[in-house]
Amino acid sequence: QDPGALEAEHEVQRRERFFSLSAQPGGVFLKGRLDRVAGETLRVALDAMGQYGDETRSPGQAAADALAMLAEGACAGARPTAASGGGSVRPASGETGPGAGASDAGVTSGTVSRPHVSLLVPAETVAELLAHQRAGADVACAPVVLPWGTVAPATLEDGTPVPMTELARALCEADITRIVMSAESLPLDVGRTKRL
Repeated sequence: QDPGALEAEHEVQRRERFFSLSAQPGGVFLKGRLDRVAGETLRVALDAMGQYGDETRSPGQAAADALAMLAEGACAGARPTAASGGGSVRPASGETGPGAGASDAGVTSGTVSRPHVSLLVPAETVAELLAHQRAGADVACAPVVLPWGTVAPATLEDGTPVPMTELARALCEADITRIVMSAESLPLDVGRTKRL
């Protein structure tokens, strides 16, 4: 897909974004619309709460519970942990690295993998992005402008294309793993995860 057209499509989605809460006698009603990248981020965050439909609640009720847990955790300054099926939260202590928070009840030792959105980025797309940023400024996270070269877009795991401006924003804080793929789309070599 043409990078310029992808940017324009993304901007249309961004302009149409909204979210509202309406308190009614029967409860609080939510209504909204997000662009595809923001929507995927929300989906990953909700999935990390570990709430699933079962014989006691529907998938929609489980999703509502996950959203409430996400909000409660944010209000309490907490982060999700997979110690109880991914559905519990604990206060952020500022600890980092292996074993951080290992003394907390119910938390296993080792590094807890935080929820994340995965982007699949062709090497030539990264090169194009870096060339744009070097041309525009000396800082790594400088704003980038059109026009872009014709390169394959980054995608979400479901194949949704990601515009270059969103990719640039994501790469400012991303952990990157180099993966060499075969012609049959099989991984041949996986490099170490690092920051760009």
